Amino acid sequence: MKNNRMKEALENIARRGVPENTNLWPRIAAGIHDRKSFMKTLRTRPLMIVVIAVLALLLLTGVVYAIGKVTGYFPGVGFIDLSMPVRVLAEPVSVEREGTKITVKQAVLSADTTFISYKVNNIKDGAEHCWEIPRIQLSDGTILDGRLRSYGSSNIRFDGDVKFAPIPQDISNAILLFYCGQGSWKIPLQFVPAPLDTVTPIIELAVPTGSPQNALVLEKVTETGNGYILYGRFYSIGFPEGVVAIGESKVYNRAIAITDANGKGIPYCCGMPDGDITLTGNGETGNFPWVYEIKGKEHDWPLTVTFNSVTAEVADMQQAEFNFDTGPNPQGGQKWIVDQDIVINGYSVHVDNILYTGTGYVVKIAYNPDIAEVDLEIVNAENPGSTFIGGSSSWEVVEGINSGISYNLQYEGEVPSGKMTIRFNELWLNIKGKWQLQWQPDAVP
Repeated sequence: MKNNRMKEALENIARRGVPENTNLWPRIAAGIHDRKSFMKTLRTRPLMIVVIAVLALLLLTGVVYAIGKVTGYFPGVGFIDLSMPVRVLAEPVSVEREGTKITVKQAVLSADTTFISYKVNNIKDGAEHCWEIPRIQLSDGTILDGRLRSYGSSNIRFDGDVKFAPIPQDISNAILLFYCGQGSWKIPLQFVPAPLDTVTPIIELAVPTGSPQNALVLEKVTETGNGYILYGRFYSIGFPEGVVAIGESKVYNRAIAITDANGKGIPYCCGMPDGDITLTGNGETGNFPWVYEIKGKEHDWPLTVTFNSVTAEVADMQQAEFNFDTGPNPQGGQKWIVDQDIVINGYSVHVDNILYTGTGYVVKIAYNPDIAEVDLEIVNAENPGSTFIGGSSSWEVVEGINSGISYNLQYEGEVPSGKMTIRFNELWLNIKGKWQLQWQPDAVP
């Protein structure tokens, strides 16, 4: 629950209008040989135009933005640094050997990273090393080791996204080194400037230094073809002692709202930024990032972003537990009525009943709008049982109404029985409020 991060929304936003098999080389090959003039440089390095245009716009309009660096979102890659011209793979490259085919689908080179996306098809039975991370050999002989960011695989196929250190601007060719089956594979890569419309720049807003005064803070904004994307962070300001915010509420359907100046709801798409974006407070306890795409540009400005509820963790939790006795020989489907209130840091958790499933226990906790989730374990059991597989919590909804939390304690082999203690290890809360911020573009459409 702590690391629930989604980037699918941003992927869909940035991918629009970018065909999967775009061959960039024929359109730009003729323009990259002569770089003596400034205008020729701009044509072959289109992202430089973006940076210059943004700087000019800020100077002309007097916008109160503070640009630490200009970042952008690239489809399939995430947030990248635009302080240097971005380059991409000239065209997808495939190499086939004895039926096995390796294809480099995408390469993106920025000031802070090198991203490679590839797939291996028809992996032969018994072939070795095909799932290992490839390396990059530069034209000067330097070898770069990669870090696997994501992957998907089957018995005969592997798809991988790998990040490497940035490649110097004066190197336009490299070799991707694979070890799959018998011998090594060397796949030649050629890098060319990225087209202008590939990356959407993100301008950083001025964020006060020191401790934030408001819980809801807007830090970055970017304009898309049919709307805007807002990036910000939520801080645990005014929360109960020992309670810290960790994410958007997953319990309440109206936890987040975006409205116009007349209070009318604005359509938006939501998600969480991936780990590549830098926001104030990244990695600190008690705050979390958020991102929303606003649909459309013709609105009654300003817009108001409202958080009505967030999920929070009881960080300094007092020990809480209760005793329970299954008897010497519990039977599958047997249920015990507990009907007991457990008070944790002032919050009441009511345990309704416990069900024996044959492979573990389901602890039913009554609905409480303040309780989002729990983490339980069985300790000091009279008959300890064998291997504990893990626990999971889920909300029960009956006819559209929340009826409480069911926590499943699952075991492999013998299940604990007899006298035991069930302990609460963690508790997550729904903290309700009305945290708001207002925003409108500097040039209202």
